[in-house]
Amino acid sequence: MDELRVYRRVLKVATYSVLALCFIAAALVGSYKSIPLGIALGVVVSYVNANYLAFKVRRFMDGITGQEKRRPGLGFFTRAALALAAAMIAYKKPEMFNMFAVVGGLVFSQFLLLFAGLIQSRKEEDDASEKGVKKHA
Repeated sequence: MDELRVYRRVLKVATYSVLALCFIAAALVGSYKSIPLGIALGVVVSYVNANYLAFKVRRFMDGITGQEKRRPGLGFFTRAALALAAAMIAYKKPEMFNMFAVVGGLVFSQFLLLFAGLIQSRKEEDDASEKGVKKHA
């Protein structure tokens, strides 16, 4: 499996887990329900943005390798519009979605993928050093 698929799988599992926790928290806390629902909205938009970016990166790489004729962009304005739409929903429905929670949820995928990449590179370094030690021993 290539790295992009691994990262997308990690993102999917973590996103579904966080959404489940948010919905359970929203069901348990009545008066503060807007906070977990806001986090859930931000996480969903963050997940959609990350998957859209992965799709665009794949198309961009196909364009570079010559498999596609036109050079596609990375869809920044589409992803920004989705994030802005989530913020506007939170602004229009403050009793349902907490604005700060939505904004906090919007960065979920970026931080998750950052930490997943750091962990993956650390594993690769450890594997490379183990192979190097075994060759000399």
